[in-house]
Amino acid sequence: MEFNQLLNQNQRRWHILMIVMSGVLFTCALLHLSVGEVFINPFSPQSALESRLLYDLRMPRLFAAAAIGAALALSGASLQVLLGNVLAEPGVLGISGGASLGMVLILFAFPAAATPLGFMLAGVIGALGFTLILVSMAKTLRLTTTRLLLVGVALGILSGAVVTWAFYFSDDLSIRQLMYWLMGSLVA
Repeated sequence: MEFNQLLNQNQRRWHILMIVMSGVLFTCALLHLSVGEVFINPFSPQSALESRLLYDLRMPRLFAAAAIGAALALSGASLQVLLGNVLAEPGVLGISGGASLGMVLILFAFPAAATPLGFMLAGVIGALGFTLILVSMAKTLRLTTTRLLLVGVALGILSGAVVTWAFYFSDDLSIRQLMYWLMGSLVA
């Protein structure tokens, strides 16, 4: 078998896989639009309530989920390309832990600011803060990619320990708020 034939065969496999996965994605999207407390045929909603549920609630959540998934994939792929390591991703580098730590800090240090917008801003600030820590350590200490990953893992473990400590000392309402935001949800 020649090289070109092997290449064409490999490309055909990828094309088939992409078609199958696109079909699975489309099916999941239709299920998301249809299934809920009220079953709705997404191609022909029957009442005004079904139309409002479909167009004002379920479709925006579907598009938000797709955008969030694309952003997460882009962030992981960007870090892998920038660092030249397939293990690099926001969770391994501790950036996700920084976002969690930011949310925990706002819940306990500034409880009046523990609103949905406050949690989002705290998460972004925490993630950016950990990213700046990593970048500054990489520049000043001239870390290799492997050592940078290890420093990121250590920062992630440190932030995880602080978040666990916060769970231990928080009341039931705070635990529920933290779990809701740390697990992520598109539910209203």
